[in-house]
Amino acid sequence: MSLDLHNLKSQKILILGLGIETLEFLLWAKNKDYLDLNKIYIADKNPNIIEKNQKLELPENNYLLGDNYLSSLKIFDPDLVIKSPGIWSLLEELEEFRKQKGEDKIISSLYFFVSKFRDRIIGVTGTKGKTTTCTLINQLLTYLGIKNYYCGNSVGISPYNFFDEFEKNNSLLAILEMSSFQLQDLGFSQISPKFSIITNLFIDHLDQHQKVEEYWLAKANIFKYQKNTDVLITYNETIDKLNQLKLQPKKLKISFLGKISFLENRYPNLLLGHHNYANFNLALDLVNLINDQKKLNLQNKLDDLTNFLLNFSPPEHRLQKVYTIKRNSLEVNFFDDGSATEAEAVSMAILALTKKENEYCYLFISGKDKGVNIDNLLNVIKDNQKKILGFYLTGKIGDRLLTKLKELKNKDNFDFKYKFNQSLKILTEEFVANFEKEIIAKNNHLIKENTIINIALSPLGSSFDEFQNYLERSSYWTKNIKSILA
Repeated sequence: MSLDLHNLKSQKILILGLGIETLEFLLWAKNKDYLDLNKIYIADKNPNIIEKNQKLELPENNYLLGDNYLSSLKIFDPDLVIKSPGIWSLLEELEEFRKQKGEDKIISSLYFFVSKFRDRIIGVTGTKGKTTTCTLINQLLTYLGIKNYYCGNSVGISPYNFFDEFEKNNSLLAILEMSSFQLQDLGFSQISPKFSIITNLFIDHLDQHQKVEEYWLAKANIFKYQKNTDVLITYNETIDKLNQLKLQPKKLKISFLGKISFLENRYPNLLLGHHNYANFNLALDLVNLINDQKKLNLQNKLDDLTNFLLNFSPPEHRLQKVYTIKRNSLEVNFFDDGSATEAEAVSMAILALTKKENEYCYLFISGKDKGVNIDNLLNVIKDNQKKILGFYLTGKIGDRLLTKLKELKNKDNFDFKYKFNQSLKILTEEFVANFEKEIIAKNNHLIKENTIINIALSPLGSSFDEFQNYLERSSYWTKNIKSILA
């Protein structure tokens, strides 16, 4: 499929879901005079979307808002639909539209950028580790003097901000963090970036995807339409899962698992957690590949990256240390791990925060239950029970974990301490008020020289029970934590 930006004026276009991504594209295309605003229609479930987006200046009759927004596909009868990734791609109404108009008539707003500059795009996907891997690649390329932009929803920067610069500078690289929802849409356009990374594949987003296979197939679109000169970088474990779906990349670079331990030993304690060294390994393989392909002669700099890692700025809300309190020989660290809404991420947090002999942790588990499998997480908790000092549990997911922990206690004599409240807000405020008594005084028996207690918001559940999104939840928790007197 090939769509030309210069032909958009002749088409009747429906924007289905006016999210951040589609709005940014619309404003850019409007400013570049690629659109006939009289032929642009917007449909959104949110009835107040017009009030939030006055910059568009569309005719009043070009909106269809509210619960029946999908009827816009028939009412407006568009030639092309540009869809928000937050709307499931396989809805019955969308499938019917594709049958009538063609599979390539519902596209992602990323289409025009990815199709034009695919040879210079590094696409990163996976269940966990996407943002950290993108951040490592972005900062590592910059450290090596290779100009690049990290853009997309995760950083709130539209790639279209750099469209003109990419047209002028043929060496410029883009790093795009790509969700399963975006990739599912790009799959209908049969397009994949030249450089692709899959960090891992677990089970997630079954609140939108109907089954695991659909979720993994969506992720696989990051390499499915690559050319013979393109590459996918990932681990064998991911390839085994892709093989179950009978999917094979055209060109594959397997990242060596053994190299992760090598990097941990070579650069000890410069990244938090084994999983982040796994992300670093993928980033290094990608950068080495670019160095070889472009003959940049950067091997001397790549041989020792101590200075790079010492100055690396990890992304927010991913085991981000936000506050430290010291009491004589005791150090209490607080971590915002607010993006950890999968069981695997919480398991990784436990392992990272209890790695040293003198390290212990508390966990805040919070939010709506996404229905994820927590069997492996329970095993990690059981194996590390002497290092986990307690749980602060809230919401439906806290209720489910508590039930499972009680079952463990009855079955295996597993001992644990916890506090439960349906509200994270209430439990956080109680924690702050009772910090000295509950954390400092109760753990006096543990305190030796250089004892560390790590306390993390690693929620496991989604934020929508009390907050608009995970950012608001993290902000609320962090703000209250920082009110504890250091």
